[in-house]
Amino acid sequence: MTQNQLQRLTSEPAVFLLIFISLLLIKLTTNKELGTELISVYGLMLVGDFLLFSFGSDIESQSGNTAQALLYAGISLVVLFVGFQAVIYIFRQSVLPIPATEQQLTQSVFQTIFQSMKKFGTQEIDLSIFAFFNYYVFGFLVAIQETRVIGRIHGFLARIVNINISDFRSVKTWALIIFVSLLFMYFHLKVRGVNNNIDLVITFIFAIVQLWLIGKFRELESANYMHIGWNSFALFLGK
Repeated sequence: MTQNQLQRLTSEPAVFLLIFISLLLIKLTTNKELGTELISVYGLMLVGDFLLFSFGSDIESQSGNTAQALLYAGISLVVLFVGFQAVIYIFRQSVLPIPATEQQLTQSVFQTIFQSMKKFGTQEIDLSIFAFFNYYVFGFLVAIQETRVIGRIHGFLARIVNINISDFRSVKTWALIIFVSLLFMYFHLKVRGVNNNIDLVITFIFAIVQLWLIGKFRELESANYMHIGWNSFALFLGK
């Protein structure tokens, strides 16, 4: 057994177990409606994550690259912040035929994300209480599960259509990135209940940056850190 195979067997099952136990605790400790919605969405994502992992993937866990992953995650957060300012400018110039309210145009990026996090499907979530719970569930658990699934889907589709996810000079690579990013945006629209047009555009850009990180390093660590940082900053600065 190679070192990579050993790492694969020891690290991935631990993550699956952590997510499973966390979802179970959420079901037992939150109100019935919210717990049911979280379990139905992220429990299904966990199953999909496991199945896609079982099929095999070019996206593997890597050791010894935490510092690099944190660096690129930080740079990506800056890029997203700048991207948000560009989106606001474009919306203000009415370049796109997509409506946005004056309140949405005057919010900071983290206020926008925070408002979208307060709505989950049919549930309205009070993020002003139970700070630790909110940071763990929405800052950490939701972030890593969504990142893992989008990464798995990206890698799985790339393998099917024989696309090198690290070849950013290829039109096919970018076509796949855009397609998966649209799926991620659609998930937030239809499942998470996000109906803020600015937030949907940012979600689309967010997914593109995530998939770029995943393709560049062929692992999920930097993308996970970026998503955790994005959600956690929104919880802390968006109130």
